[in-house]
Order: sequence, then structure tokens, then C-alpha cells
Amino acid sequence: MKRILLIGLALLVGGCAASRPASRATRDLVRKPEPPARAVEHFRAGALYDFTDQYKNALLEYYQALVYDSTSAEIYKAIGRDLMRLENYESALQYLQRGLRLAPDDREILYYLAEIHYQLRHFAQSARYFERFLNLDPYNASVQNNLLFLYSQMDSVDKVIALRKKLLEVRGLSDENTYQLISLYLKTKRFSEAEGLLNRLVAQNPDEPLNWLLKGNLLMEVHRDTTAAIQAYQKALELDTNNQEIMARLYRLFQSRGDWKGLVTTFEHLLNRNPDDVQSRLIMAEGLFNLKQYDRARQVVQPLLDSDDYADQAYLLLGRIADAQENHLQAAEYFRKVTRLQPKNKLAWLSLALSYSQAGHHQEALKSLQEALDLFPEDLDLLSFYGSTLNQLARYEEAAKILWKVNRKAPQDLNTVVALGVALENLKQFSRLDSLYDAALTLHPDAAILLNNYSYSLAERGIRLEEALRMAQKAISLEPDNGAYLDTIGWIYYKLGNLEQAASYLSKAVQLRQDSPVVIEHLGDVYFKMGRREEALKYWRRALELDPQNQALKEKISLP
Repeated sequence: MKRILLIGLALLVGGCAASRPASRATRDLVRKPEPPARAVEHFRAGALYDFTDQYKNALLEYYQALVYDSTSAEIYKAIGRDLMRLENYESALQYLQRGLRLAPDDREILYYLAEIHYQLRHFAQSARYFERFLNLDPYNASVQNNLLFLYSQMDSVDKVIALRKKLLEVRGLSDENTYQLISLYLKTKRFSEAEGLLNRLVAQNPDEPLNWLLKGNLLMEVHRDTTAAIQAYQKALELDTNNQEIMARLYRLFQSRGDWKGLVTTFEHLLNRNPDDVQSRLIMAEGLFNLKQYDRARQVVQPLLDSDDYADQAYLLLGRIADAQENHLQAAEYFRKVTRLQPKNKLAWLSLALSYSQAGHHQEALKSLQEALDLFPEDLDLLSFYGSTLNQLARYEEAAKILWKVNRKAPQDLNTVVALGVALENLKQFSRLDSLYDAALTLHPDAAILLNNYSYSLAERGIRLEEALRMAQKAISLEPDNGAYLDTIGWIYYKLGNLEQAASYLSKAVQLRQDSPVVIEHLGDVYFKMGRREEALKYWRRALELDPQNQALKEKISLP
């Protein structure tokens, strides 16, 4: 600001009466009148006060200068500037506007007026003064940026685009302005302009990975061309092999297409170029896992097992491979290693408990979840799984208590509703069970598992069978090859006395659920009701082989 004051002082001394131009005929012959000496004296005194930040004293001197020369834009500007510094904005505006009338092209006055209007939240007026400034000085970066900000605040997208296009002409394609303009084109759905500008950018600088990343984004967002987008991202990744964002986008694209082979090929190429590229190694191993090439996946992550930073991710994948091969206890060992390396890894705790559950070691699963809940005492996923595991141990009252807590906090969580339904069914709390299912179906009207479980419960109780049938039919329409759902609708038809339909559905269910003693028993019950005793005995005996402790089955088989 001190530099500006010196310039102002020089202008004042050079001619305060610049606002009184001579006629055109004599302009070059007439000297500008000298400013009154007393005006100059007071102006200099005010400038000295300004140098020491004594703005009130400076104003007193400038007011005195104005008494002797009311035609000097510099004096009005100095007064307006100091009033602005003292946050007396309304008065500052009056003096600056007078100064602008005397010197319409004074850039400092224009800037001060724009700044004051901005402080007063008069964004449109502020922008107008900055626009006048920019007409006088088109290359002023500060004013350009101020205008862009103001246009954004005013949601004047078209003005932002127009200004950025002007900046593009001035600056060329080499700065951030180009990327911002492309983003604006996309935001306003001016896709052809965005694509045209981006193609120019790529042509001018094909070795810039960001250009290829943007091209990939545009191909996806505008054209939905995943093949071309993948090619663009691959080019970007060749130029910047460690770019995590590009890797993530490529991974998601291959994943969405189910193109695990393409993913493996891409990241294997990167890994061959740089064997130390951990992200490429992990992504490639993920692709091999999804291709069920488990031995290769294990080989790829093997070098990471001794890594301080990535061993946990390697062991997670090894655990998933073991689970996929139904080596659940081996998987549990891997997941346990992850919990030791990264105790705060919630996914590892959930995976550990799930592996134990799949192996039938429900007590071990429960212990693992208790350890996890010591670290995450209010985590709803862990609590829900804990309640489900209590169900497996037939500890239904404990399960219901925990699952109600989760359901109150997350009523939309389907897994919790299903687990809580199991607990309430076994506790024979049917009123609460029906209320639970009714509420859940308002949130998830097309959830096949809810429709199935609710309809089966009603069938078991022998109530509201027509309503149960409608729910079961909807569940079947959503998942026609689900053996459990076929069993449910078959059992409802049995309860309704429609034995032919019951036999048809239950026969299909048995084909899909050959390891389920309940489904097989149901088909035997239908055949018995139809008077086909030998067939009934055949299925009851098969069911008893799977559930040898089932006393009810033994009694059915012993019937005369």
C-alpha cells in the first residue's frame, strides 16, 4: 500500500486538476494548472500518517487537502481507501465514486470499489468494477481470479466459462485454467466442447498422464465406452505407473465388466516393468482370485508376507482363497494373523468369525467377536454378527436382546432383521416377530428373504395362509431357483391342501437342497398325505440319515 501512496502523491504533485482538460484545439499548448500548495501540503502530511498506519490522522489531513482542491481524484481515492481500512464502507463508497467520476480509468479506485462491494456482499456490483478493471488491464491475474470467485458465488456459470475461454486465449493450454474449463463444460453438459478441448490438450501434450486420465473419465461419463476408457487409463498408467487414482479407476472398470482376465493382463504387464509395484501385485492377485486361479494368486502375494506395510493385505487374500476352497480353519489362521498385525482391521475380525462359523466352530466365532467388540464396542456389524452366532448356539434370548439393540439403531439392516426373526421364531414371540417383518417389508418390499421367512413362519403356524402364499409367490418370482423358497411355497400349498402343487414345488426343492433334512421330510409328508406311503418312507429315511437324532422322523417312519 505504501508504494501506491507514493504513486498517488506523485500524481497529485503532477496535477490535481487533471479533471479539467483543455479543449482539443489547445490541449497540447495549455499546461495543466499546478495543484494548490496547501492541498499538496495536507496531502503529504496524510501520506506520512498512512505510512505509520495512523489512518484517522491521515483522514484529517486529506479532508483539509480536499478543502483546497475538490477536483483531485487522488484525494478522494486516499480518503476512500482509509475509510475502507477503518471499515467505514458506506462513506468510503461515496468518496471513491466521486474520485471515479473524475478519473474513470483509475484502476486503484476500481479495485477499491470492487473490494468494498465484496465486503458488503454486493457480489454483482463488485464483479462490475472488476470487469471494468479487466478491460483496462486484461492480464491482471489477481483480478481474473477475483472475478472467477465472484461468478462462482453468484452461480453465474456462463460468465465463468466466458472468462475462462478468454484466459485460454491469453494463456494457452498449459495451465490449470484449461482443466477447470473442461470440468465446467462437463458440468453444464457441453460435452462436445469438453471433448474438443480435451483432444487439443492430449494432442499438445500426450505425455501428461492427467490428460489421459481425464480422457478416460470423459469416455466413461459421456459415452459409457468402457473399452476406450480402459485404453485411456492404461495409457495414463504407462506414463505414471504409481498413480493410485488411475489404478483404482481401472480396477473398478474391469470389476464392473467382470473382465478379470483383462485386469490380470494389465497389471501383470505393470508388475513385469516394476516388480516392486505393490499395488499392481495386489490388484493382479485379486484378479487371479476372481478367476479361481488360486495357486497363482498365492504365488503373486507371497513376496508381501514379510512386508511390514502390506503383509496384512496379503494374509487377507490368502484367507479368502482358503475360504473359497472350503479350508475354513486354514482361513481362520490367516485372518487371525491379520488381527495381530492390524488389531483395528474390522474386516479381518468379521472374516475370522465367519470362517469359524462356516467350519461349524460357533463357539470360536463367538470368542473372536467378543475380542473384536472389546476394540469396537458399539460397532453394529459386529454386534449383529454376534447375535447371529448366539442363534447358532441356540442362545436365543441373548441373541434377541443384542439384535433388538442393533435393529433400533439400524432398522434398515436386512441381516439383522433376518437374524432377529430367527431368534423370535424360536422364542415363539410371534406378535413381535410379525411386527418386525411388517416394518422391515415397508423398507424392503422386494427383499426375497424377508418375504420367504415371513411366509414360512405363517405357514408353520397355520395362519394367514393366502397372505403367506402371495409373499412366497413374490419371493419365487425374484429368485426362482432358490431351493429354500421352493420349499416354503410347497409347504404353504401343503397347508392349503393343494397336494399336487405342493409335490411339484417340493420335488424341485429337494433337487436343489439334497442336504436339507427339513426339505426332504416335507416332501415325504406330502406323499404320505397323498396316500403314497412307500415314497413317503423313502424320503423320511433319507431325511433321518441327515438328521439321525430327529425323534419326530423316527415316529413317522414307525407309523403303520
